[in-house]
Amino acid sequence: MSAPIRLTRPAVELLNEYGVDVNGLRVVAGCSGGVDSTVLLRLLVDMGALPVVAHVNYRLRGEESDADEEAVRNLASDFGLPLHVHVIKEPEKLRHRGASLQETCRDIRYEFYADVARAERASHVALGHTLDDQAETVLLHLSRGSGIEGSSGMAGARPDRRGFTVIRPLLATPRSDIVAVAKEVGMSWREDATNESDTYARGRIRTVVAPAIADALGVNAWQNIGKSANRLRRYLDAGHLPSVDEYIDLVSLDRHAVHIPTLSALEPVVRRRILLELLKRWCPDVPRNASVAEGLDGLLSRETGKSFAHGMVRVVRDRDVLLFEAAPSSDDPGEAEIVPGIAVPFDGAAFLRLDACSLPTSISPGIRAAGHPAGHPAGHPERHLAGDAPINSGSPHCVFVDPDRIGPNLVVRRWRPGDRFVPLGMTGSKLVSDLLTDRKTAT
Repeated sequence: MSAPIRLTRPAVELLNEYGVDVNGLRVVAGCSGGVDSTVLLRLLVDMGALPVVAHVNYRLRGEESDADEEAVRNLASDFGLPLHVHVIKEPEKLRHRGASLQETCRDIRYEFYADVARAERASHVALGHTLDDQAETVLLHLSRGSGIEGSSGMAGARPDRRGFTVIRPLLATPRSDIVAVAKEVGMSWREDATNESDTYARGRIRTVVAPAIADALGVNAWQNIGKSANRLRRYLDAGHLPSVDEYIDLVSLDRHAVHIPTLSALEPVVRRRILLELLKRWCPDVPRNASVAEGLDGLLSRETGKSFAHGMVRVVRDRDVLLFEAAPSSDDPGEAEIVPGIAVPFDGAAFLRLDACSLPTSISPGIRAAGHPAGHPAGHPERHLAGDAPINSGSPHCVFVDPDRIGPNLVVRRWRPGDRFVPLGMTGSKLVSDLLTDRKTAT
């Protein structure tokens, strides 16, 4: 192998700041065949890493996509490196998954990297993001109203929820330097025309915004945006700002719940940052942005029962608590048949179970014996006939009923406006909505 390329030293210095040394480390290298990931592969080899090449062929560009795959295969062969390729069999379905095409492809790519990392027992995944990519990312985040976290862009190294650590050795390197080095060492690469397409915001930034900034503010202005983001990111990672974990420990309760009075006492910018971080931790697949932060923050001043739905999560205000819970899917009928002896999932977050049991006392016809079911406040004396012992389940969530009286077919469903029930020990009925209002329970 020839002498290391001149990008090796800044890449080593960047990763050292994050405590990462790739020498002798098995690393999955995401490779599209473009100049950034092609040079990344050479860089990893020069740094002493043990790369495993991973490529996704989305088949969105026909023969061009297949040519990209062939180029990556040849590159891996030239370096004598193991290669994993994932080919999308039905590319037309990528555009109909609900998210944007770019988000969908990114999710597929990262899941594939996780599979390869597990198969190869690799702890790190290396990506070819550059200083220019950092500037683009920051500008996109700022245009969406991001705060400090978004303004700091991408990290040089960070853990991913899928079980590996992402590293970006080229994050401090301008793309122009990468192209120059590729030419110096005689490397070939593929060009993806869609990277410059005005169909996507990032493409418009590359072809319109970045050149305009360079013309108006100087040739170094664009790269300086990326450098500023890198400095801010290191400032955050070094803990010079108050720890997000400290705030989360202060406001969060058990079971995905937040104490509203404690959270409300914080400055608005801190509150929204904490809410987005909780969303990231508790609902990692849900997109996060400034409008979501505002929606969540708005619940703090609303009445009990109000909620904010976003993607597959619903956040509900229940008195002094914000509850983060799974939102019912669109194909969820909102009801389930109860099968004796089987725990039945219901409403995305609960399980219901009906079991047959024998009791040490008889139940007279027409008498309902229960613990403290919904609508029956704890501590209320239970109704029973003289001579019969009360049957107390010991739990407000468990009730004893006579199977001969209720019949074999039971269905549980969400309550609906107009639903009524007969409170235990009473003969008249009451609206379920009135019960929930009386109990100050979120509806």
